[in-house]
Amino acid sequence: MKKTVGKGILFYLFVLFSIAFGILCIFAGILIFSPGAEIFGISYSFSKAETFYQKVTIDDKTETISQLINDGQIAKIVIDSDNFNVYVNRENVVNVGLRVKNKYSGLSKHEQRKIAKTTIDFDRTTKTYTIKVLGPECMLWFSNSSKVVLALPDTIDLSNVDLEIKTNSSKVILGNTESYSYTFKSLLVNCEKSALVQLNQKIAFTNNIKIVSKNGEIRQFGTLDLNNFEIQTDNAKIVLNKIICSNELYLISESSTVKINEVEVSVGGKMTYDAKSGVISINKITGEFSCSERVNISNIQIGEAYGELILPKANTSNITIDKLYAMARISTTSGNVKINKAFSSVLVSTESGKIEVTFCPESSESEKYTGNFSDLHTKSGDIIANYDNILLENNVSTEKGNIVVNFNNNLKFNLSYFCGEKDPRLADGIPNKESLGREESDIKIGNGSTVNKLNIKNDEGILEIKDTFELAK
Repeated sequence: MKKTVGKGILFYLFVLFSIAFGILCIFAGILIFSPGAEIFGISYSFSKAETFYQKVTIDDKTETISQLINDGQIAKIVIDSDNFNVYVNRENVVNVGLRVKNKYSGLSKHEQRKIAKTTIDFDRTTKTYTIKVLGPECMLWFSNSSKVVLALPDTIDLSNVDLEIKTNSSKVILGNTESYSYTFKSLLVNCEKSALVQLNQKIAFTNNIKIVSKNGEIRQFGTLDLNNFEIQTDNAKIVLNKIICSNELYLISESSTVKINEVEVSVGGKMTYDAKSGVISINKITGEFSCSERVNISNIQIGEAYGELILPKANTSNITIDKLYAMARISTTSGNVKINKAFSSVLVSTESGKIEVTFCPESSESEKYTGNFSDLHTKSGDIIANYDNILLENNVSTEKGNIVVNFNNNLKFNLSYFCGEKDPRLADGIPNKESLGREESDIKIGNGSTVNKLNIKNDEGILEIKDTFELAK
């Protein structure tokens, strides 16, 4: 009986919904086929208008935007829009211009804006040309392909022009050609909500780029060679191809996914990762890489590192490095650290994280180093250290975790170890193995060395020392 009543209620709800939807379709049809008509204060709005702005009037004298740029009277172009997509495109034009395409259809209330409101301003003092476009307001969009286009001729010198773009939740696309290159001085993009910001191959900037976007996507193609590059976002997908910075590359986010193909930072500059969480993946980085104290549960993945890695407070972040050619200083709480091939100095400490490092023979790419070659320490985590190269002082220690050290038996160094809780498991190749106990100093491996040393200390866990390591080819 209950099932029958339930089905009956659903049937009547379906009928009511169908009637309401049918009435809505009838009203919409009347409005669409009777432009200007209103029903309950709602009307159908549409536009195919297009306006091209390419001139500025100064003291009753009209000049083209191109001429003002060439004369150094325009040093900054500002595009300010709410719901219009913004493009910087090469077009078949003679002069630089701003094209406003107001192309949309939808239902709007009587008091809402039906067409775009465009305001042009030129400030001679600051040499700033500003176009502000407020788009139409609709309660229901049928279509909206409205956009503002900074239209560029085949050739124009923009190297002294700053570009600023402000949007709400619209697309910002810079560059549309493989044949013509355009170089601005700097770029500032500010998106209040989610947006797609895309820098295509033939757009370049000589000074700075700053992109602020709450979320959405930020994409860069080609190569950018400039002074500073900065991205600020809450939760965005960031994909960058190649960034060359003489000063600083700065990524600020709450929880974003970052994928970078290649980064080059000049000596004296650095790349800073400032995020509470998220994932950052870099195929290749040259120059210093560091993280801020805000980094907490990030996943940091680096393919090849040719500059110092300074991560003093990575907290619970997991860090993976495939090939390390420069010094790494890493400290985490419970985060794990794994370096598949280290050709240079490694200093890692954790509270409870696991440490795994493989040390390789020097490479021509290796950065020069002084002091300790390696220092691996954790309070309660495990350590796996593989040595195909031992230079200078090397320390491996834990208070409560387990340690496994495996070295190439062709190496020459002095081995010292301490194992507090249990007898260590020692390799057959260690001299006088039968007489050794829980603590020994300066055991000569391969005739020993007064300079190259390996010191191992394990207070409570298991210690295993093997001489069977061979670097995989």
